[in-house]
Amino acid sequence: MLTRIYGITFPKQKMLDEYLVFLEEARKKNHRRIGKELELFAFSTKVGMGLPLWLPKGSEYKTESDKFLNRSITKERLQDGYNATYRQC
Repeated sequence: MLTRIYGITFPKQKMLDEYLVFLEEARKKNHRRIGKELELFAFSTKVGMGLPLWLPKGSEYKTESDKFLNRSITKERLQDGYNATYRQC
């Protein structure tokens, strides 16, 4: 059996300390953890770990954010929110 081992080195202690702070910030901002804590979405091995399953609060938030996006698109007279075309000046 093969085992993959990753390693990282830093030439200076300061660089290591900055990297450790970066990792800690990344853990705080982990969308999977935040979504679970706020009960917005969940992941299931039965449907695939890459597919979020919207929970009621998350579905409501997604619907409201989509409405906001659509109002903004209409207000700015853009054709498509996901492939926005810019107004001619």
